[in-house]
Amino acid sequence: TRTSRATEQGGSKQMASQQAAGALPCGAKPGTQVVCRRGEAGRPLGSLLYLPPQYNDKASWPLIVFLHGAGESGNDPSKVALQGPPKLVEKGHPMGFDGKKSPHPFLSESFVVLSPQAHTGSFGGASAKAVVELVEQTAKDFKVDRSRVYLTGVSMGGYGTFSVALTAPDVFAAIAPVCGGANPQDVKRLLSDKPMWIWHGTNDAVIPVSQSDSVYEALGGK
Repeated sequence: TRTSRATEQGGSKQMASQQAAGALPCGAKPGTQVVCRRGEAGRPLGSLLYLPPQYNDKASWPLIVFLHGAGESGNDPSKVALQGPPKLVEKGHPMGFDGKKSPHPFLSESFVVLSPQAHTGSFGGASAKAVVELVEQTAKDFKVDRSRVYLTGVSMGGYGTFSVALTAPDVFAAIAPVCGGANPQDVKRLLSDKPMWIWHGTNDAVIPVSQSDSVYEALGGK
């Protein structure tokens, strides 16, 4: 449509002007985690974005996509740093790696980390598609190795990990859902060849471990 073409042209011009000025989208800087607002440069979701200290456009970098739990939903992406990869790479976070105020060295030095925020309280349906759109845009805006895009998430984000991967199986090299679940037959049909590491505590009082067990068993696990 004319509208979508105008939007694409506007986005391309904005990106070109940013690159010409040497600026990265969202004000991103190597070694720093920044907030990207929903709607900024056409982004469908707000997020946290982290670039490793040695990031440059001469190399392609692997990308980890992290999906948060229900409590971090909303319109303030900084909330997403409560747990998982965005917590582990944040400098000075009081709950950093091993309880120290320092980032996780392997993660922070090796990966671009994208942590979308669900503003609807779900990573399913339209939100899953929005995550895929955000990943695609991030891969265009930054030097991302498209063969090394990994997806993980916890609780609501564990369900979201399955939902997003089922929406676009070819985008992700591997997935690691934590305390989630999905329709076992859908996973078997669309993700049976996808490298996958399913995590779930047997004492989980919120999401029964059977949610993960059923998927594992459908994939041939015993």
